[in-house]
Amino acid sequence: MHAKRTTAIAIAFVAIVAFAYPIPVHQVRGSPGAPATLSPYWTYNVSRWSDIIFPYAHERRLDPDLIAAVIWKESLGQPRAQGPAGAVGLMGVMPFEWRPDVEELQNPWTNVAWGARALAYTIRDGQGDVFYALAAYNGGWEKISSRGPRQYAADVLLHYAKAVAMRNDLSPEGNWIAIIAVENGPYPQTITVVSPRRPLARYTERPWIEADIPTVPIGAAPHATLITFTDKYDREHAVNMWLTTENGVPFPVIVSPQSLVVDYVTPSTVLSATIESPLPFPQPVGTPLPTRTPVFTPTVDVELTLTETLSSPLPSLTPSPVATVEAPTPTIVPTPPISVTCERGPLQIQIWPLEKHCALDGGWDTTIFISGQGGDCVYTYTWEGEIIGGPMTGPLTFPLHQTDRFGKIIGTASVTSGGETVSTSLFVNPPGVGD
Repeated sequence: MHAKRTTAIAIAFVAIVAFAYPIPVHQVRGSPGAPATLSPYWTYNVSRWSDIIFPYAHERRLDPDLIAAVIWKESLGQPRAQGPAGAVGLMGVMPFEWRPDVEELQNPWTNVAWGARALAYTIRDGQGDVFYALAAYNGGWEKISSRGPRQYAADVLLHYAKAVAMRNDLSPEGNWIAIIAVENGPYPQTITVVSPRRPLARYTERPWIEADIPTVPIGAAPHATLITFTDKYDREHAVNMWLTTENGVPFPVIVSPQSLVVDYVTPSTVLSATIESPLPFPQPVGTPLPTRTPVFTPTVDVELTLTETLSSPLPSLTPSPVATVEAPTPTIVPTPPISVTCERGPLQIQIWPLEKHCALDGGWDTTIFISGQGGDCVYTYTWEGEIIGGPMTGPLTFPLHQTDRFGKIIGTASVTSGGETVSTSLFVNPPGVGD
């Protein structure tokens, strides 16, 4: 009698757990003893969700560490986190009427399923520009020029780059730069550069201009593929990342993107009908989805609140107190010092506009490239008397906004090096008007 009661209690407990956390859409099928794992960069609070991240990353053709970077930024790995505007769970999913409700989105499986789906569609809608796609993921497409969403995108990309660096035996705070670009994309394309030693830079590649700016290394295999997607014309694209030295020499690829591909099988019983329900109206294959409305909201308040419980705002390798199994501590191979050739001489300044586009407020935006040469090879840049970067050894890009759609941008830029300052004036015409 006692044995029957114990068995009944056990069955009831299993049923409760199964109801709270439904069967996943996919199950991993890999070699025994070699489960899919995330980069050792992530804390236990994020890495503990790897069994959920990998299936949906595989399904949406995303790098699992990119999903982990979004989880870190949105919730610090807390499945019940909620943002001030209502974003819920690991990936900060908004509980719209065509999505599961708040309680369902606190289920990690449900949340990552919807979050990975939204992230993949948003990157595809942005034609592979992951920086703008992440800004849209955070605040909607109409907010991609706002400071908050742009900072959100920069933070996610930097954490992701550090994760890729660690899985390639580089220090996350080392002297490297990460170059992100779309292969098989429209030309000229926008290149995004992130690094722990310099601010994020973006510029349109112009090979006919000789400038000392980072670009995609020719013939080098990428260290990571953020996403592979098909555009509306049925063309295949890959958004890749290369890790290089400051002077453009790529580091060896230790963990190739292909090695992150894991074989998944769908179980015979799938409890995922609500997860994969369609959007409000069907969309034909190859057409952009109607995601130009705010889908996600900033989660700065959530991040600040949760960060107070950590010893450091950056990921450490110390397991959370709730961990039942101690996470292994990886060996970090220090990045070897990189020699940068300094061509000393008279201090000079180069500056010109890169991309220009109209803004939703009726004005227009541009990105400015500025570079110092000569001096002591360490530069501090200013615009209209305000420091915008430095001290640093390389060039810099920075955004400017003009509220008048047909007004010019006029200002003075300066570079200081070795106690000397050189200034120049810049005149930029609005989009559609020749410079």
